[in-house]
Amino acid sequence: MAPPLPPLVEELVEEILIRLPPDDPASLVRAALVSTPWRRLISDPGFRRRFRRFHREAPMLGFFYVSREQIHNNRDSDVYPYEEVSIARFAPTSSSCPPHAVQAGLWVSDARHGRVLLRTLQSSNKPLVLWDPVTDDHQELPILPHLEFLHGCSWSAKVLCAAEGTCDHLDCCHGPFNVVVVATASKEVLSSCTYSSEFGRWSEPTFARQPSEHYLFHERGTLAENSLYFLFNGGHEILKYDLGTREMSLIDIPETFCYRRPIVLMTTKDGRLGFAKKIANTLQLWTREVAHDRARWDTYFRGPKLICAADGVGVFFMKTKIGLFMIDQKSGLARKAEVDMDATSDIVPYINFYTPGTRFFFIFGIGLKREP
Repeated sequence: MAPPLPPLVEELVEEILIRLPPDDPASLVRAALVSTPWRRLISDPGFRRRFRRFHREAPMLGFFYVSREQIHNNRDSDVYPYEEVSIARFAPTSSSCPPHAVQAGLWVSDARHGRVLLRTLQSSNKPLVLWDPVTDDHQELPILPHLEFLHGCSWSAKVLCAAEGTCDHLDCCHGPFNVVVVATASKEVLSSCTYSSEFGRWSEPTFARQPSEHYLFHERGTLAENSLYFLFNGGHEILKYDLGTREMSLIDIPETFCYRRPIVLMTTKDGRLGFAKKIANTLQLWTREVAHDRARWDTYFRGPKLICAADGVGVFFMKTKIGLFMIDQKSGLARKAEVDMDATSDIVPYINFYTPGTRFFFIFGIGLKREP
């Protein structure tokens, strides 16, 4: 009988495991189940940091959407035995999904660096909630001190790493964060307010004059070059919010770009502001070039089809009569998402590393408790 093979050197095992694809979290889980030493290695925080540093860019694990569903009315009503509720659901695009990926009665406003920002659908009086879909940790933000400027107005909220501009965002989902709220306070006034987790309070609001009567879209804005950008409903103007100065300004979009063709704001791979639009059966990407105090829009990419953009990973969503499709800019391949588009709205991509932790492993959404 041949002698057993000697065990692999731990450093060699780590070099192999660290090269497993980040968009297939189940491969790490399967490797962790091979043996106790492998499981100990993969669940070590040091391995997770090296894994993220090696791959550098977090993959898109899926996207959140709001599904409107009928549930039984518990108020003993014979007239209305069922009521319609909005439920934030998660559609995975990888081999695993966060175990706590359903939130009833909440709207997904934004997701960035593993954090998800929720708000209630019924009333703007309720606080915003920061949520970690992996651990199911919830953190309610204090109620906005100047809430009156939100009533009857359109507004959008975005979550950001507090070290934006200096952090590599590989493992900052549990660090300090900021939440920026921008609103059309009236037909002529724009307002903004920022929450800091480091100080635990909201800032005083800032105001700017709005030259048009357009309102902000509730859809996600985009982050580029240390500024947030939001689209107005008219489609001809972009609101810029400078994170450093907290000043707001407007960027014009040529009417020929957006006449009867809705656009989607996006961030290019090199961090610049861009937008996507669909013309016939073609997806066109444009980027904003700034030089010598002058700006212009240049063609960035022309390829197949459109709807919403997953910033930084080159994935676009397109809603069609036969369903929702995800289009990879790098490969040009389209993939159908298995969600009910008749009951779906407001897609928010979720981009994050997902590696086995010290408490649980998850394969295809099934929890495997870690041995003590």
